[in-house]
Amino acid sequence: MSAPYDNSPAILPKLTASLGDTGVYAGMLGVFPIEEGCREPFGSRCGDWVEYDFYTGYVRTLWKEASFATTYKLSYAYLLFPTQTRKDVHVIGVKFTNPNMLPVIGTSRPYLYWGGYYSRRVHNNGRNFKEGLLGIGYDIPFFSRTASTFVDALWGDGPGGSINSRGLTRIKIGVSTSFELGGLTLTPELLYQTAKKRSVPASWLESEFWFKVKIAFTQ
Repeated sequence: MSAPYDNSPAILPKLTASLGDTGVYAGMLGVFPIEEGCREPFGSRCGDWVEYDFYTGYVRTLWKEASFATTYKLSYAYLLFPTQTRKDVHVIGVKFTNPNMLPVIGTSRPYLYWGGYYSRRVHNNGRNFKEGLLGIGYDIPFFSRTASTFVDALWGDGPGGSINSRGLTRIKIGVSTSFELGGLTLTPELLYQTAKKRSVPASWLESEFWFKVKIAFTQ
């Protein structure tokens, strides 16, 4: 998949493996900028924006048929920045999804999701920070397919480094659909986020579109 990264394109391959129906998963995400170095406001201080994220977690659904049905996801990630000036980061998180809480609208039921994340700098260099997530999703049928849409917001208590801000960090929207291709499920997704940076410099904006493709194989 690809995305703008600091106003420059980047390739972000991601691989996730799930352990059957146990709810356990693990994977890796890489960030590889197409242009070397990065643009303002960092200039050459950040070097190359290569990043590796190693993550694992556990997902389980409780009370599946009840109106208060809840899916929870516990996650841990190690964010490795091998050539940047900022330190690596541990991130732990919990995310809840409530698929049956809201009334049916049209042909489907919107669902709520919410959660929180805590990031801690490796070697305790730099400030640790917390973030909260709140969003809503809705599936829209069209022809013989379904378009999955969402909008969510992220709050932070930053600055936890240059990429986080105090208060509302960003608002993100997205739409995706899935196609069966042999034994694979192909899911393209278009996303847009608008964000306000309140650290240094205060006027730096990160509002961008990007596109990603998920390929799933189930055996």
